[in-house]
Amino acid sequence: MKLNKKKEYKNIQYFFNNRSINNKSKLIQKIKLAMYNLINFKEIRVQRLFEDLKDEISVLLISFNHEKTIKKALESILAQKTSIPVKIYCFDDGSTDETQEILKEYQSYHKEKVKVIFSKINTKVPQDLILKSEINFNTKYWCLLDGDDYWIDAYNLQKKVEVLTNSEKIIGCSSITKMINKDNVTLIKPDKLLFNKSDLIAHKDIWSFYCHTSSILWKNYYYNKKTKLPYPPHYGYDGCGDTFLFNLMLNNDHQIYIIPEVLSVYNYTGEGLWSKLSKEIQDKINKKLKKKIFYYSPLKYKILYLLIFILKLRILKKIKIYKLFFKILRTQPVNIL
Repeated sequence: MKLNKKKEYKNIQYFFNNRSINNKSKLIQKIKLAMYNLINFKEIRVQRLFEDLKDEISVLLISFNHEKTIKKALESILAQKTSIPVKIYCFDDGSTDETQEILKEYQSYHKEKVKVIFSKINTKVPQDLILKSEINFNTKYWCLLDGDDYWIDAYNLQKKVEVLTNSEKIIGCSSITKMINKDNVTLIKPDKLLFNKSDLIAHKDIWSFYCHTSSILWKNYYYNKKTKLPYPPHYGYDGCGDTFLFNLMLNNDHQIYIIPEVLSVYNYTGEGLWSKLSKEIQDKINKKLKKKIFYYSPLKYKILYLLIFILKLRILKKIKIYKLFFKILRTQPVNIL
């Protein structure tokens, strides 16, 4: 009997010890979860907000005197075969040709799909029309398209939606763009299929990461309940343009993936807002833009900018300390040299 009591005592002791271990491990798990939620509060909140958005795509079509090409642009959007609805928002910046009449015609035929916003005058800043439109862009995906550009694949949007839904880190999906300049045809093709902002900073002199606006579909990660806009903070209010948008969208360790197919066409006419400007003015704007990109980058990217500048001076290259900086800052590029 004594042996049995000893065994019983040992069993009870083991049970309580084991339970205390389980309780401790559960407590540690809860503390870890609480710390994770505290550190990643913004990310979790944004993710929940994204999940509440409509499972749709918003296409923001910008036009000015595009009577020769606007039909092709609209038809390429309407021809898209997708598993989720697509809505087209046309912003016309005071066209003086037949563009507005064509847009009205398409709106009357496709009332549920097409909405047109007109400007009485040419503001030369079409982004202002979007900022002041008061349209609620509460859809999970969005993209921009100019009235003289178009898509050449009916599954362009569907292919990109599938990429975006399969990865939390990927915020944008692009593809190869065919650029037509009179009789010359060239391809706008990034050198890498997957990259992040650290790649843009660390490898900008080695590889090209440029993606044309017509080729990108974005997740509506930065949707703002107050402004109802899909833009990241500061875009449109303190700068605009494809490079500025590109850098702001990739600010929070996000990545962009490139589908290695030609899915869009960019018509270079030399009459666009940017292409009209002289080389001297373009250089001045680019200098200001670089300062703004740096200013609106999170601290870790600012440190990375400074690190790359020091690397160019060949102070750290010999001791190869830069790899350690990537780990400390948690800004590891996707593509390592």
